[in-house]
Amino acid sequence: MGIEREINPAMLLVGHGTRDERGAAEFLATAKRISALVPEVVVEAGFLELAEPSIEAALERLVARGVGEVVVVPLLLFAAGHAKQDIPNDVAVAASRFSHLRIKQAEPLGCAEKVLAASAERFQLALPANDSESRTNVALIMVSRGTSDVSAIADVHRFVELRQRLTPVAYATTAFMAVAEPSVTTALDAVSRSPYQCVMVQPHLLFQGQLTSDLREMVNMKQAECPTKQWLLADHLGPCDLIAQAAIDRFRATRSMDD
Repeated sequence: MGIEREINPAMLLVGHGTRDERGAAEFLATAKRISALVPEVVVEAGFLELAEPSIEAALERLVARGVGEVVVVPLLLFAAGHAKQDIPNDVAVAASRFSHLRIKQAEPLGCAEKVLAASAERFQLALPANDSESRTNVALIMVSRGTSDVSAIADVHRFVELRQRLTPVAYATTAFMAVAEPSVTTALDAVSRSPYQCVMVQPHLLFQGQLTSDLREMVNMKQAECPTKQWLLADHLGPCDLIAQAAIDRFRATRSMDD
């Protein structure tokens, strides 16, 4: 007679993966924050590529903990190829050994209110303390990773539009580190010729890595080329309670779909 497994709530957090130790550590720190905020939920984390633990290893740990139901929560900002194909495929392969598992996948973080709030916080922290009244002279460049997925690009533009409502500035635009247009270089050049005296460059990236390092170097170079403007670089989103709570919201919304 087989042992009936209890269907416990469980969350499998999936990150893109990076060779950058700082970024991997930030992903795992976010997973710890999430686990601390929902102690009633079994939480494990794995990377799609480039870092350990893998999705398969994380899923094996969930099974070892007696889990029967898993909600996969991509710690990704937008739904491009990784969220639509790579993660579902890798999870399906890893889960094929465990016929008892019920698996559902949540949406990426997208334009969730708590992500917008975290982004607005990074903007506010990067502004000089005595310059809050000067936003009429601020140009904002929101920098995303970049993708060829048309719907994901539309979501990026939607996010910037919503952020502009939270932290109004004189001018706001979107730029991409790769694949999509306009490029960061194009956006920086355009703003350097604009009448705005303060330029805020904000990476809309979850964790540190080569992209954040490259962006800092690009802003420093532009500062040297155009010293008459004030060039500010906001921090990436990073581990914080707002991002953790946004992931938990995605988990809960997906679990409740069949209730």
